[in-house]
Amino acid sequence: MLSLIEKLKQVKDFRKDQGKRHPLWIVLVVIILGTMLGYSGYRELGEFAKNNRHRLSKEFNIIPERVPSYSTIRRVMMGVDWQSLLKMFNEWALQEYGQRDDINWLGIDGKSLKNTLNNPNNEQQNFIMFVSLFSQESGLVLHLKRIENKKGSEIDEGQAIIEDCSLQNKVFTGDALHCQKKTISLIAKTKNDYVITVKGNQKNLYQRIQDLSNSSKPESFFLE
Repeated sequence: MLSLIEKLKQVKDFRKDQGKRHPLWIVLVVIILGTMLGYSGYRELGEFAKNNRHRLSKEFNIIPERVPSYSTIRRVMMGVDWQSLLKMFNEWALQEYGQRDDINWLGIDGKSLKNTLNNPNNEQQNFIMFVSLFSQESGLVLHLKRIENKKGSEIDEGQAIIEDCSLQNKVFTGDALHCQKKTISLIAKTKNDYVITVKGNQKNLYQRIQDLSNSSKPESFFLE
């Protein structure tokens, strides 16, 4: 937790000094802790801070009656520089967990965020997505990219993650969307391996695999 706090202190505070009661990092810590415990939304996080004010004040040297309020949490969540926050998280996660021996298989996957759709009646809908590098073994996220689907693609961001994370001797996994020549080349170039689904988006490769599976006998098989 201390290493995360040190990183959070590097996030630039967008607020004016006048009327500011808490450093930005304290508000961010409260938001993170509340979210980890299942609280969502500004008001729920405000209730979390209020209900746990004595514990929070003891841990982070806050005056109990002045834990971050609902309005403070709302303002910070709406105004914080998400690019700076995302950069901090990626640096921290890779530094803390990237070299763990129990993290070997890493999935690349994109997920859209609820309530970010801003043109529901348009066929080409625009919404926010996060593309993550996720450890199936530990349940940890090691890298994140944020995109709007009209301005970027999961394929491009997945390739950027492979280049940025500086990991070696790992196994990257992905669905058929990531079965791309450039993606495979980047994984091999960074001295990693891969297991990626093949479907009809790569017709020639898919057909070759089908032909091989139909013409070759398996070297081994398993019966329950």
